[in-house]
Amino acid sequence: MKYELLKVLKEGESYIKGEELIKRAKELNAASTQEDFDWFLAHQEEIPREWRDYYVVFADYTQRDCRGYLYVACLYFGGEQWDLSFRRLDGDWCGGGLFPRRKSGSFDTPESLDRKELIKKVLALESAVKEIKDFLVIC
Repeated sequence: MKYELLKVLKEGESYIKGEELIKRAKELNAASTQEDFDWFLAHQEEIPREWRDYYVVFADYTQRDCRGYLYVACLYFGGEQWDLSFRRLDGDWCGGGLFPRRKSGSFDTPESLDRKELIKKVLALESAVKEIKDFLVIC
């Protein structure tokens, strides 16, 4: 696994606000972009089983709905696979959230990627994102 996970909350905290979540992700050098999310989705079999009780926060992967609310991408285990969810940034962020961070020296090379499998998973992700965008436009 080329990522490690870091707790969103510090010792003694029960929740933080969205602005603090973004600030903390930057301070911890979290790998929180859509590209990082895509890696997780394409390599689900590499995600340790013990992470299934948590949700992984990608603080730089955001969507805005028709009312102007900003949502942050999260990855959670839905029983059989890891799934995409967007949570409103302006809400309280409680325990159970983790930031991904690249381990030093861990980079994919084109030779290390199974291109067909990656394309298949990216297409599934794009479909899921379209469904979420369509839902956000309806509201």
